[in-house]
Amino acid sequence: MLKLQDYWRERSARQRAILAAAFLFTFAAIAGLSWMASRPGMALLYSGLDPQQSGAVMAAVEKSGVPYEIRGDSIWVAESRRDALRMTLAGEGLPSAGGTGYEILDGMSGFGTTSQMFDAAYWRAKEGELARTILALPNVKAARVHLAVPQGRGYRREAEATASVTLT
Repeated sequence: MLKLQDYWRERSARQRAILAAAFLFTFAAIAGLSWMASRPGMALLYSGLDPQQSGAVMAAVEKSGVPYEIRGDSIWVAESRRDALRMTLAGEGLPSAGGTGYEILDGMSGFGTTSQMFDAAYWRAKEGELARTILALPNVKAARVHLAVPQGRGYRREAEATASVTLT
């Protein structure tokens, strides 16, 4: 111990500051590494969801008690629980596939539904299903589809349908 005190006294103020800083840096590095090693590994659960979908997924993850982190527009969860959590969320319909598809026709009852109302719902369902199919592509974050289907009237029975698609 005396040798250490002698060594310390022999050093200039600048050398003491450098030694103290090196000691503190080493201690901080060891503490940081041990903290990182003790944390569970995180894996990407979902990324690029719109805010409404992200909120619903986060609420379900919190409810399940799985540790999670938000990094930008991504939700990260404990690596060991990611796959089971994806299955659970899929069972709950999360994240929603976006848009409304043919399920809107299920809610239409025969009474009080005019043919115009049914046709409008049918084409909305078609647009929603097309948007869902496009969203399944890996690099597509959002899709919006509009169909223009001419009604067969008079001499224009052979008019072709067109579609407008917006992707991001």
